[in-house]
Amino acid sequence: MKLLDQNQTQTLLEFNNVDRAITKLETKTKVIWIEHEIPNKRGNIRHFLGSSDGDVVLSGKLLGSHATKASNKGIIRSLTLNGTILYLDTEGYEDDLNGRYVITDIDIPEQGGEPWEFTIVLTEFSN
Repeated sequence: MKLLDQNQTQTLLEFNNVDRAITKLETKTKVIWIEHEIPNKRGNIRHFLGSSDGDVVLSGKLLGSHATKASNKGIIRSLTLNGTILYLDTEGYEDDLNGRYVITDIDIPEQGGEPWEFTIVLTEFSN
């Protein structure tokens, strides 16, 4: 799962590497749970009914050292504050949610040495 620039030429965030792991995907009509929290692995996906305020909600954990987590949090904040148009690439997952989005809400509390749980709300961008 990746967030790229809107022209799909540069990866801005990749969520299934050693520093960031998506643990849950949620859309307006369903919650798509990834059944593991292990980076670099593709998990089985189950579907549950659910709802959200945005079009896609990504929940997961920022991993790594404190400096790495703080850096990744800064990247996500910057993309949000700048209203950066992003392309979501959901390759490897059953549901095709690919498309252009903007981040409309984030929640990343700092939690000491533990992985920092995050929530990113994406709203589909249409021009």
